[in-house]
Amino acid sequence: MLALVLVLVGFGLRIGGVTGYWINPDEGTYLQASKTQESLWAEFSENAHPPLFYMLLNWVGMLSESYLALRGFVLLTGCAVIFGMYLLAAEVGGVLAGLLAAAVLTVSPSAIEHSQVIRPYMPQMVCLVFGLWCLAKFIRAGTQRNLWLCSLGLTLAVLIHYSSFLVVAGLGLSVGVLLTMGRLDRSLAKPLVLASVPILVTMVLLYTLHVRPRLEGSE
Repeated sequence: MLALVLVLVGFGLRIGGVTGYWINPDEGTYLQASKTQESLWAEFSENAHPPLFYMLLNWVGMLSESYLALRGFVLLTGCAVIFGMYLLAAEVGGVLAGLLAAAVLTVSPSAIEHSQVIRPYMPQMVCLVFGLWCLAKFIRAGTQRNLWLCSLGLTLAVLIHYSSFLVVAGLGLSVGVLLTMGRLDRSLAKPLVLASVPILVTMVLLYTLHVRPRLEGSE
């Protein structure tokens, strides 16, 4: 399958940078969070990032204390998102569109760089692309399971990085406009609203318990 070939090419383009240089200061924060449960929550409480990426790193840290293990985890997600992009674009526009989208991501300098360092963007992208793929499958076939898998993917993305708030807002606005214009079957509105509840509740809790106290503390 050509999509898997692109994943292998992406791995080859990314693996060299994983071992090519020492950790930077931002990575040092994540490395510290991976050490113990106490360091995880200490870093979470002091930084304006949601908890899931810290927790994932902490679980990886139980297997190895090396920063290379953490970079390896991010590398794997950076390769996985190539295949995920193929699935998403192929679902929307066909196999050729899927291969083109995956190829662009395979050679993207930004995607390569963020697959080589301990940062949350590739795990976040895996969750977002998975969620959007499931949403596209739901819109095409109306399968409720895909809709709730979409909800799960977007909720996890929100728990990994706060920029996912913007993606969710843009997606909600786009779907609302399409429903209003009749471009989407309006019978989909109710299940879409119901599936958005876990995402919105997660966003409200994160803002109330984590974001707002840090904004107030910076005044």
